[in-house]
Amino acid sequence: MSMPQNSQRDFLVSFLIPTRKEIDNLKISLNSIAENCSGKNAFEIIVMVDQDDFETIDALNSMNFQYPFKLIINERFGYNHLENYYNIAAREARGRWLWIWSGDAYLTCKNWDIILDHYHDQLIVINPYTTNEPWAEYTKDCAIFPIIPYEWYKVTGRVSAWNHIDTYINRIALPLYMLVNDGSLTTFHDKASDSKIIYHEMPFPLEESKIDFQLLKERLGVQNRILYFLKRYPYQKYRNLVRKRRKFAKKLIRYFVDQ
Repeated sequence: MSMPQNSQRDFLVSFLIPTRKEIDNLKISLNSIAENCSGKNAFEIIVMVDQDDFETIDALNSMNFQYPFKLIINERFGYNHLENYYNIAAREARGRWLWIWSGDAYLTCKNWDIILDHYHDQLIVINPYTTNEPWAEYTKDCAIFPIIPYEWYKVTGRVSAWNHIDTYINRIALPLYMLVNDGSLTTFHDKASDSKIIYHEMPFPLEESKIDFQLLKERLGVQNRILYFLKRYPYQKYRNLVRKRRKFAKKLIRYFVDQ
């Protein structure tokens, strides 16, 4: 069911991209977005860069972009506070949708803007499919590059309260049956299987997530919650059953191997 609230915004989608010292990957990522888009003025790019990353700042300032582009130079928050980058970018965004993106990710599907536009103004979270391992199986049910409506930010006042942006969004969207898997929107994550990021595990912000969950639940309303439940509960139940069977099979194999 459509919930018309963002139709008058300037762009279909805003790509929110924090980056640090990976200008070569970022250029490929930006090209993949532009080259696979069918229309003009469908998107804007918002890149967040640390104020001490002079190499990236100089490179971006020297580039001639053929699409709306905004560079935000921040104090360095680091990976432990990755959510700050996205929350700041969302404040500047003018798109109906906010695509939680990364400078080492590439769009691999043609006409992604036409696909996305089919969702109109629904208050849902769209889950693109990441084609490479180890994420190919994971992204059948959970988003690592979620596309959230601007209404999410408008209602909650943030994209995320945790540095694991995707997990935070999934943990709210899944129990509300907001997550929509779309295998026609495909991505490739270049560093997914070779991450060298070192960070301290930050505790999950349970109270903040409860607040955001309740705000979105109220915004959805009873009618939409029932509709979403009827559409997505059977699939989620089936996938949970598959996971339980796989887990049991692995235990069974380990049992016989150990004998």
